[in-house]
Amino acid sequence: MSAKILGIYLTLFGLLAGCMGAGNSELEEATFGMQLKVIKGNNQVLEDPGSLGGDIVVQFIGEDGSPSSGSRVTFSLQNEKESGAQLLVKTAVTDGEGQALTQIIGADDFGKEAIVKIVVNGTQLSTVVKVAIRDK
Repeated sequence: MSAKILGIYLTLFGLLAGCMGAGNSELEEATFGMQLKVIKGNNQVLEDPGSLGGDIVVQFIGEDGSPSSGSRVTFSLQNEKESGAQLLVKTAVTDGEGQALTQIIGADDFGKEAIVKIVVNGTQLSTVVKVAIRDK
């Protein structure tokens, strides 16, 4: 291989590696400092099957460390078929305090548990909340 071709190859490889590195650092910067916190509703226990649970409230903190309003949050049941539970709100927008909420209608029998996954759309942030129906 001639020195000129080797030089071109190394230059292109360096540019490619530089672009890949820039993309990774931009992704890291895009998620750096953001947080998704469960404010209320984790590990709640409902008294009866089919009963309405308390609020499940999360707060989204933006990169600047302050609550982020206007962000879309998705709530989904990870075990809907097994638990028989239902969510009242599946998509919400954070308010001025960066908070979004939903409620759950309890599982279809005593002793079951519902697992709610919460995601801030457009980010890699997610968390899980568990809601149980008491045993008989």
